[in-house]
Amino acid sequence: TLADLYLQGRDWTLAQRVVDDLRRINDPAARSAAPVVQAAILQGQNRTADSLSLLEAQIDSGAPITDRSDIRAVAQILQTRIRSGELTGARSYLAGLLAHAPDDADLQMLDASLSSLAGDFTGAQDKYNALAERFPDSALPVRYLVGVLLAQGRTSEAAAAIEAALPLVAQPAPLLMIKASLLEQDGQIDAAIAVHEEVYAADSSDIIVANNLASLLASYHDDDASLTRAATIARRLRGTTVPAFADTYGWIAYRRGDVAEALPYLRRAAKGLPDDAMVQFHLGMALAGQMQINPALADQARDALTRAIDLSVGSTLPQFAQAAQTLQNLPDQTAPAL
Repeated sequence: TLADLYLQGRDWTLAQRVVDDLRRINDPAARSAAPVVQAAILQGQNRTADSLSLLEAQIDSGAPITDRSDIRAVAQILQTRIRSGELTGARSYLAGLLAHAPDDADLQMLDASLSSLAGDFTGAQDKYNALAERFPDSALPVRYLVGVLLAQGRTSEAAAAIEAALPLVAQPAPLLMIKASLLEQDGQIDAAIAVHEEVYAADSSDIIVANNLASLLASYHDDDASLTRAATIARRLRGTTVPAFADTYGWIAYRRGDVAEALPYLRRAAKGLPDDAMVQFHLGMALAGQMQINPALADQARDALTRAIDLSVGSTLPQFAQAAQTLQNLPDQTAPAL
């Protein structure tokens, strides 16, 4: 929402205008949303006590939760208490709400999340499983269940949970995206691309899906058809300031021979994602590719490729062997051993 954008940008003046506008709207949902945004402003200004007081005033612990703004307020109360080191207080507060509304699914989701945060993975898993059984058409409890399983390194069980839920959920895209990520991590690149293609075919307007599909095509396929398709999908990313999107757009431009177009995007991506080995590899390769025009870029290329290799220790991806070979071919530099 507009309020979220202002809050993320820490623009308290514009965020406050949103609050003022919401308060002027003669609608119950708008009026209940106003204090939630106001509390987020106070939290962002480190006025934690004021934020907590405002949120708790909105929620009547003896009354049922009536709308999404109430749930968002409860979630913010819990987050505020947890940030202040009051995990026990957060659990006690939520228990009080559940005592009055034990069947409220939103509160049960928050309860499961608190169990996970407290390290009670078994309890969290049981609660998410119960919610998944109660709401088989919803992907949300399965997504959180998968997160709990992955946090414990139980990848095969996470994949099985996704497969079991996919025929049942009304909106499978979030689970399919997790499935694609697991396939990519397992080195099953073509299978990951196929899943992304399925999600993209269902909704080509989703920019994250578009970015991921274009990135996979450009990173792992060398044929002209794949690169052309990647470029077509990624056209919407031109001008982006999001580091991951900039990396995708820049790498596709590099792969298609337009290094001058690629470099500003890849620099932006590398600055925003300094610990991503593949992003550093992309920048290093583009810099090395531009050295015939500007030999002074050799040191920058060396730095980026060296960082890519350092960050990729243990990886068997061929890109990092290519990074080492390119580094070795740079003037007056011997590549470190992989």
